[in-house]
Amino acid sequence: MNIKNKQSLKVRFSKTIAWQFESNEEFVYILNNKNRKWYFIDEISKDIWLKIKNNITIKSVTDQLADEYDINYDILLEDVTNYILELQEEGLIELNEY
Repeated sequence: MNIKNKQSLKVRFSKTIAWQFESNEEFVYILNNKNRKWYFIDEISKDIWLKIKNNITIKSVTDQLADEYDINYDILLEDVTNYILELQEEGLIELNEY
């Protein structure tokens, strides 16, 4: 499945995580309870994370970021999709087609 086909996939947080946003530190702390691994994300990774809501599409996340960042949309879509796939591989989010 290419990047364009993945943009309609819906993203939601995994049920095996706990997370917290520290606005004064500009970090998101994520604990994967399944493997007990901690993640600390900031900058655009944090912005992507904070835009993820249950059943939001990759395209919707990208559209929201495109309003905030001056970047080529196709490059942004590819970067967001790849990052979300990395989050999925780590067990932090789940993707589905509906």
